[in-house]
Amino acid sequence: MSLRRALMISPPESSDRTAARRTISRVTETAELQDLEPAWRRLAARQAGPFCDHPWSVAWWRALGGGRRLRVLVARDGAEIRGIAPLFEELEHGRRVWRLLGSAGGGADALELLCEDESIREALVRSIVTAPDRPDLLQWDDLRSDAPLIATTGRLGGDAIEVEPRFCCPYISLTGDWEALLRRLPRRETLGRRERWLAALPGLRIERHTQPDEVRPLLELFLSLHEARWRADGGSQAFPDRRLVGFHRALVPVLAAEGALALWSLSVCGRTVAMAWTLEDGRRTLYYQSGMAPEWSTRSPGLVLLARVVRDAVERGQEELDFLRGNEAYKYEWATGERRTVRVLWPLTARGHQLLRERRRRAELRSLITGVVPERLLRPLRRAVRATRLSSSTAPETQTARETDPEQRSEHAP
Repeated sequence: MSLRRALMISPPESSDRTAARRTISRVTETAELQDLEPAWRRLAARQAGPFCDHPWSVAWWRALGGGRRLRVLVARDGAEIRGIAPLFEELEHGRRVWRLLGSAGGGADALELLCEDESIREALVRSIVTAPDRPDLLQWDDLRSDAPLIATTGRLGGDAIEVEPRFCCPYISLTGDWEALLRRLPRRETLGRRERWLAALPGLRIERHTQPDEVRPLLELFLSLHEARWRADGGSQAFPDRRLVGFHRALVPVLAAEGALALWSLSVCGRTVAMAWTLEDGRRTLYYQSGMAPEWSTRSPGLVLLARVVRDAVERGQEELDFLRGNEAYKYEWATGERRTVRVLWPLTARGHQLLRERRRRAELRSLITGVVPERLLRPLRRAVRATRLSSSTAPETQTARETDPEQRSEHAP
């Protein structure tokens, strides 16, 4: 399809007085985001997960917005806000790319536009692609494969749209009781042995911390454990630079104050040796991150702590524990199903098409290199790249996968 044809967006099939009063404005200054909070939170309550909500998006922007431009669109019918497109603009090799807030670092899944209905969603997308200053490339990252925005974009863009697979997201449906769930676990005997071994040591404590004054200092302990776990591999991909660390330091006490976050700790012999980080989304618990003292890895404290997190979710009446992105084997030992996320690409100018061609050529080159260079040579190179990013506060953001397995390394970043 030609670029000109791809951009021949037809008007809505019908309009009424409400649509005639509809306006779409832009928010380009950080200070203006606070004024949107009531409407933003009302609309975000319709989404799956905390990653579209106002606290996450604003904290992400304040920490990671440097060198980017805010491009939040607000749809109003009269004075009422009925939709928000939380976007930002960044330059990639001189081309303007518009993306969703939270999609460049921090591991946010299930992003979306915040809309009351499909007509609002369509109006927001139309306003982007028909604007005189439209971006070269419109890029929706980490949408669930059934997200309404995919259908909206596909209907408007037709053959110009590209959809790329992103991540597998395993989850546990928490039906039945804990004992029934445990019987399904392949490593239940190993889990039992590890629990008994740890219980025989002095001072075993497994605690769930939810108060803001608790989680602030515990976050620093969590970060030190997580960094220690991945130091031998060049550092953590989940926290590749200081900006992402700053983002979480700002966000954690806010979520804790709302009852939306817990930090878990497993302590033994007077020392905390494993931690986990969960988020709460109504009747869903999200297993977001973990950390562990590497010298304890042979005793599997991470497995024991994960089992306690799952059991707690069952006993609190949660309906699901979502492992979020990543296809590590340990998740599938527990999982009863999986979801998938995708990236949607819509080049809106010739420069956007050129950018996608360049991306494909680079991907082909990477594939060629990894196909001919032995893994034993690639592994130290990956470690060096991660170490370089971790040591620089201005390292480029990466699309990260969460390294939640306390006992095995899995390279699952895109």
